[in-house]
Amino acid sequence: MHNSKLIFCLFLLFLAVCMSPYASNAEETGSISGTVTDESGTGLANISVEIFDSSPQSWVKTVSTGTDGSYIVDGLASGNYTVLFYPEINGYAGQWYNDKDALSKDTVTVTAPNNISGINAVLHPGGTISGRVTNEQGNPVQAIDVQAWDSNNNWPYNRSSALTDSNGEYTVRALPSGDYKVKFNCPSDSGYVSEWYNDKVGQSNWNDDTVTVSAPTDTPDINAVLEPAGSISGTVTDGTDPIAGVQVRVYNGNYNYYYNLMREATTDAAGHYTVSGLPSGDF
Repeated sequence: MHNSKLIFCLFLLFLAVCMSPYASNAEETGSISGTVTDESGTGLANISVEIFDSSPQSWVKTVSTGTDGSYIVDGLASGNYTVLFYPEINGYAGQWYNDKDALSKDTVTVTAPNNISGINAVLHPGGTISGRVTNEQGNPVQAIDVQAWDSNNNWPYNRSSALTDSNGEYTVRALPSGDYKVKFNCPSDSGYVSEWYNDKVGQSNWNDDTVTVSAPTDTPDINAVLEPAGSISGTVTDGTDPIAGVQVRVYNGNYNYYYNLMREATTDAAGHYTVSGLPSGDF
């Protein structure tokens, strides 16, 4: 009987703690809501609304707009967030809240348990970049990842790309007006060297030619002729036994991780490595 009363008292104590104001406050979250429309004011359905912590910039949550273009993102702790509106397939250009780009995006401050309403967006039709990718014999090259980087050397919204089809043709869609640098990114096993438009080879796009997009029109004939790739291979040991898991990096010119890094590979269990996708030259 004594044990039963003790257990009952502990249960009541547990309920009291869980229902206390402190426990409730610890679980309180806020939300962000708004509406996404086109230029005529019509609500746009199925637009991805992505929430990021403002510092550090990390993804928190994604929802989609309803049939009327409205959305609500709940379950947010108090803090500062940035909001990205990204249309997946319908040709509109993505934007950060308040019609900003990646460098100038505004923050939205959430104080739980409040809802921050009116975080709206008006999306505009995007422009496109198109062209054809071939090899030195004029044959089309399929499955090359063509990426459009903005003038600030950012890959906008991490999605501005397209794969070449069986005819080597591609179209990168939903781009805001502006200047871009186009990268033809070849898989390491493709047998070709990655390059930037206009026939510029290397990891850096600092001095590459720009391509101007005026939405909603297309910028055509941004073509590439890919050169065949070479490779460097070898074995890493401690003098006797092979060493696995060693990163082998190949640089073009003087050492600089970002601007001169060409390709990299990791040694296997036998210490072997092959760095593929390299152009002709000294490394």
